[in-house]
Amino acid sequence: MKKYCLHCGRGMLSANPDKFCSMKCAELVKRLNEFMRVKLEEGVIKAQMAVKRRALHEESSKAYAENWFKKKKFPCYLIIPDQHLPYENRYSLRFYSELQREYKIPNENVLCLGDFRDEYFANMHEVGPDMEHTPNEEIDETLERSKQWYKVFPKMKMILGNHETRVFRKANSIGLPSQLFKKYEELYETPPGWEVRKDFMIFGEHSPFMCVHGEKLRDAADGALHMGVNLAMGHLHSKAGTSWIKTANQELWGLDAGCGIQPEAYAYKYGQDSKKKPILGGGVVHNGGEYASFVPL
Repeated sequence: MKKYCLHCGRGMLSANPDKFCSMKCAELVKRLNEFMRVKLEEGVIKAQMAVKRRALHEESSKAYAENWFKKKKFPCYLIIPDQHLPYENRYSLRFYSELQREYKIPNENVLCLGDFRDEYFANMHEVGPDMEHTPNEEIDETLERSKQWYKVFPKMKMILGNHETRVFRKANSIGLPSQLFKKYEELYETPPGWEVRKDFMIFGEHSPFMCVHGEKLRDAADGALHMGVNLAMGHLHSKAGTSWIKTANQELWGLDAGCGIQPEAYAYKYGQDSKKKPILGGGVVHNGGEYASFVPL
């Protein structure tokens, strides 16, 4: 029986165990089979990779959704800048109260960045003759207005600013010992829910951040870079907003929170001719410290 080559179809004179008429045909078929085998393996690999990509996409989408819902559970923080009672803006208390309600901020997450009270009578500089209050009148009115804030904010973490320490610095300058004075909390009848310190380190659920008054800092971005942590600060009445700083190993935000003063008050006469005017408003730290924003009044 005549045999035919499986590659070229030519007849073969004798039976060939490889079923090819020549070594050339055998080599060509061998190469073709190898090529098809490689292509088949590539197809299988591609199919496997496609399955893995779909699984990874579904997994990442699920993780993103779960993380997004988890983020929604992190509470916000209310940041109240310089108020300078009794010379605060007449809408301040209502404004910050509405911010707390809008962002569903718990009472324990309310912070004041210092200079909550002005103490103009203890100014280290020359006090003008047209001041609105005598020292006793200013203390009494400050106490009355403070009580209104106590009702709205039963809890607050309050920082001592440079205005709160005016009395002590003035007493120190003339050699009076601190034992002769009431404590700050006693003078203004601060409620038990108010915690008074020089600064606060807040360990938020997302990221930690620090609150300071900032009288020795250029701005919040400078302070965040210097301290290596997210930072909220007051003191600079004419600066407000959030700045971001990225270094080789971290990304930080710095919040300048503006102020809540009444710019026309006599106590601010020193700044009425300044080119940069006070920016009224406050701050909100979102999602457990993830980022911060300024909200204008």
